[in-house]
Amino acid sequence: MKIKTTIILSLSIVAIVICSYLAILVYFSWPIEELSIRQAALLGDSFGILNSLFSGLAFAGVIITIALQRQELKESRAVFKSQKFEDAFYRLLDFYKENLNDITDYNDNALPSKGIGVLSNQIKKISPAISQYSGSYSSDYEVEEINAQLLFAEINKNIKHQSRYLGTLENILHLIVYELESNKERYFYLKILSSQLTVHEVRYVFYRCLISKTESSLVKLINDSRLIESRVPESGINGRVIDLYNKNHGTELNLYMRGD
Repeated sequence: MKIKTTIILSLSIVAIVICSYLAILVYFSWPIEELSIRQAALLGDSFGILNSLFSGLAFAGVIITIALQRQELKESRAVFKSQKFEDAFYRLLDFYKENLNDITDYNDNALPSKGIGVLSNQIKKISPAISQYSGSYSSDYEVEEINAQLLFAEINKNIKHQSRYLGTLENILHLIVYELESNKERYFYLKILSSQLTVHEVRYVFYRCLISKTESSLVKLINDSRLIESRVPESGINGRVIDLYNKNHGTELNLYMRGD
């Protein structure tokens, strides 16, 4: 309906312009003393200005149409890319939850624990080592290094590396950090992901990153995205261990919530 209206309006404007121009010519040529083919030819030639005008307008219309089509195509691609990203994000988020629920730990003479319970049990096992590290501060650099290495050994022993679980988390972060161009969009999806993490998951990811190399892809993504930074204050992670994390990875995790 809009196209039909536009066509009728355009033809009406063209007719009005031609009739107006013809009326002006007749007005200034009146009275007409001779009606002949020669005079009619002169009248036709006088419409050359209008022909040039309409030709220019037609060419400009073609240029505008091409520009509008390119803009629409660009917007369509942006919408498609956004929909494609959302599909991938929520699909990976589902895989993340499935992999979390599939984590299983078989204890001696006990029923196997699954999911969050496994992470919680592993974290409880390192509580004595964390308490010992927290209470054994020394100004001697070498002693501090030894204490840190002992803590790392306990974490590595008890906090098992869940490849599928951590791999899916890494893929989600990679998707957000590298596929989105807008910081606002990154922040939005990181908030969604962060809200899905329980305190046990935050602690687990923190401890696994603590004992990993700074240049590892997971640590870089966790630090660059600041995924767990806002969750640290509520996680109950020991302050000295947080300081150790900051020292090892050059980050600024804090015990207190920081506004963005």
